[in-house]
Amino acid sequence: MKKNRFLPSLFLLGLIHLFLLVPTALFLDWQYLIPALALLGAMDLFLFFVYEKQLFSSLPLTPLPPEDPWNLHSLLKKSSPSLPVTLYLIKVPYPISLCFGNFGFCRIVFSEKLLEMLSPEEKEIILSYYVQAGTRGWVFFFTLISALLKGANGFFVILNLPNRLFQKKQTMNIVFRLFLQGLSPFLRKIHLHLDQKIQGPSPKKLARTLWKMQSLYDTESSPLSAPLAPLCFANPLTNSKTGDSIPLQPNKRQRTKALIGAYPP
Repeated sequence: MKKNRFLPSLFLLGLIHLFLLVPTALFLDWQYLIPALALLGAMDLFLFFVYEKQLFSSLPLTPLPPEDPWNLHSLLKKSSPSLPVTLYLIKVPYPISLCFGNFGFCRIVFSEKLLEMLSPEEKEIILSYYVQAGTRGWVFFFTLISALLKGANGFFVILNLPNRLFQKKQTMNIVFRLFLQGLSPFLRKIHLHLDQKIQGPSPKKLARTLWKMQSLYDTESSPLSAPLAPLCFANPLTNSKTGDSIPLQPNKRQRTKALIGAYPP
């Protein structure tokens, strides 16, 4: 299982390498392959050793105390994590949970508002889901996706800077929006696959928890940026300040029907 943790992320990085190296080899002189390889090497080092730390330091997180009032540490032990897992509270006024990390550890994050809305069983299901996703390598995969989305967003913001200076209402760059919409079917299939592989809770209990989480996100305004959306248990509204919402996960109807063949759960 430890070796398998690398496979999703290595597959993603391999696709990125091919996307850059194949056009370079076909349309440019071979001398351009050297700087292309150097650029990819620098990118790999950043993704593996830097981005996760930057993400951790950029979020308003506080470690969850061992004797937490929600009993999360005890619930986490029931999941029997095979890799180091740390729990955090995020200081935001809306219900949210997310998980990110490297190939050797996970950081699981909850907001207090969400914890107040979940039953002990639902908390245990979400923790188990994140732990198993980390064990199978998908947490690191989604962390890499988050880094790539953040980089793409920054790139398109720079390209769109002249237009943004004259726009009263800030909107998502149209090219970045198309990029997210192209990525969306790929990520939705991965989440559906992961839902099917989760062990422990019955499919009906998992479907109900996913349905509840997505219903909360559908009614609560969450100003979460698009690069963080793949890290969440269900898909939050992204860029709600600009009215932009990109479905980087299946909707609650798709996930529920895939798990138990019926909707609502």
